[in-house]
Amino acid sequence: MALHEIFFLLSHLSVHPRWWFLGGILLFLLLAHEKHWKTLLSTAGAAGCAVILLQSYEFKNEMWSPYYRINYFPLRDMTVVNVNGTLHQIFFDFSEEVRRTAGLNQLVYDDFLKPYAWIRTPKNVLIVGAGTGNDVVIARAQGAEHVDAVEIDPTILLLGRELNSNRPYQDRRVDTIVDDARSFFKKCKTRYDLIIFGTLDSQALLSGMSSLRLDNYVYTLNSFLAAKRLLQPGGTVILYHMSPTAEIAAKIYHLLKAAFHATPIVLFEPNHRMFNYTFIVGDTHTPPPYANDDANRLEAIKVDLPSDDWPYLYLAFHAIPLHYLKAFGLLLAIGTILLIGSAGSVFFSAHDLPMFLLGAGFLLLETKSVTQMSLLFGSTWIVNVLVFASILVMIVLANLIILNIKRPPKGLFFSLVLALTFINYLLPVETLLGMPLLQQWFLGSLCVGAPIFAASLVFATLFKDSKDSLVSLSYNFLGAVFGGLLENATMLVGIQKIHIVILLIYFYALIASRKR
Repeated sequence: MALHEIFFLLSHLSVHPRWWFLGGILLFLLLAHEKHWKTLLSTAGAAGCAVILLQSYEFKNEMWSPYYRINYFPLRDMTVVNVNGTLHQIFFDFSEEVRRTAGLNQLVYDDFLKPYAWIRTPKNVLIVGAGTGNDVVIARAQGAEHVDAVEIDPTILLLGRELNSNRPYQDRRVDTIVDDARSFFKKCKTRYDLIIFGTLDSQALLSGMSSLRLDNYVYTLNSFLAAKRLLQPGGTVILYHMSPTAEIAAKIYHLLKAAFHATPIVLFEPNHRMFNYTFIVGDTHTPPPYANDDANRLEAIKVDLPSDDWPYLYLAFHAIPLHYLKAFGLLLAIGTILLIGSAGSVFFSAHDLPMFLLGAGFLLLETKSVTQMSLLFGSTWIVNVLVFASILVMIVLANLIILNIKRPPKGLFFSLVLALTFINYLLPVETLLGMPLLQQWFLGSLCVGAPIFAASLVFATLFKDSKDSLVSLSYNFLGAVFGGLLENATMLVGIQKIHIVILLIYFYALIASRKR
C-alpha cells in the first residue's frame, strides 16, 4: 500500500522517471539482505548508470504528465506537441497579422471556421478535448460569450496557458476544467448553444489494465445522448476527427444520426491538416451540396455502433484483431518459459489448476473493475489510482482474515464470488448513472470491491492450504497472463458478458479445488 501511495504522489507531482529509478534503487538496497553485498553492489552500480543515462538523455522542452511524456517544439508561428514520441497536437498563432504571412496558419484557421457557416452564432460553448486552446480561440472569434474548456490532461492545459500566443485560457470568459469528457457530461448542469468535440485521441494510451483507450467512452451512442441533453433547444454539435479509415468516420456519422435523429453534415478534407472529417448536427442551415456526397458515402458503410457495453470505435465489427491474439499468445509463451526456468523440474512434477484459474479470474475481475469505474467517474488517472487502491485494501483485508481463521470456509467464499459476479451481470453499472453522485460512489465501490474481496478470500484460502507455494504462485501468475488473453473477448461479446466468463472460471476452480 505504501508503494501505491508513493506512485500516486509521484504522478500527481509529474516527477521525472529518473527519480522513480533512483527511489527504486534506494528501496532495493534497504530491503535486500546484507550478506549478498556483491550482488547488491553490482545491481546498484548498474542501476546508477541507468539513472545517469536517463539524466543525460533528456529532450529539450520535456514535461511529464500523469498520462504522457510530453515534448513541445516552438516554431516560428506554431508549437508542435508530441506525446510518447508521436505527434499529438499543434497550436497555432491565429492572429490576423500572422495569418496574412503564414499560409498554413490561415488554412488551418479556415478549416476550423468551416462548420460555423452552417450554425447560429453561439453564446455559451462547451469544448471537450480543448487541448492547448485552438478550438477556444476560434469559438471566441466567432462571438462566443462564454466557453467551458474541458481537458483531461492538466499538463497539456498548462502548455496552452503558458505558450499559446493567442492566450485563450487567460480570457476571463473562458473557464478550464480538468476532467474526462464523459465524467463532465454526467456532472454538468449548464446548457449550451454549441458543444465541440475536439480532435480527441488518446494516442493509443490504455485505460488502466484494460484494452480500452482513454477516448473509447467518448465515442459511444450513450456519450452523444449525454451531450445532447446538455444542448439548449436549437443547439448544435461540431465534431472534428482525424479518421484514418472511412469505417471509423462512418461509425461517428451513424452514432450522431442515431443520437440526434437527424442526418449530420459531413465535411471531408482529403488534403487534411489537423483533421480530415468535420461533423455538424443539430439546428443547422441547409448543407452544401458536397456535404451530401460525403454523407451518402458514409451512409453506405455498414459498421457495428459503439455503446457503453462495446465501446470500440476503432473496430469495424465485433471481432478480436489477430495482432492482439498474437501478442498475448507470445506473452503466454514467454511467461511459461520464464516460470519453467525459475521453478525447474518442480513445474512439471506438480501442477495447480485451481491457482491457475484463480489467476485468470482475478485478472478479469480487476479489468472489469477499472472499466466500470471509468464509465462511472471518467477515465482519469486519479480514478484508476482509487480503483487499484481499493483492490489492494481488499486483498490485505482478506489475507488478515484468513490468517486468523483456522479452517476457512472455502465453499462459502467461492459461493460469495459466484453470487456477487452474477448480481453484477444482472445489474450493469450503467444502471447507476442516473443516481446521485454519492450513491454512485457507494454502490459503484461496492460493485467493484465486494467481488474482489471475495476472490481474495478464495485465493488466500487455497494458498494457505498449498503444499508448494512456488508451484502455486507460478501457476497463478501464468493464469493471470491467460486472463489477459481472455480479456480480449470483450471485443467480441461486449463488456457485460465477461461476467459469464468469470463465473465459468470460478465454478471450474471450485470443482478443481475439491480434487486438489
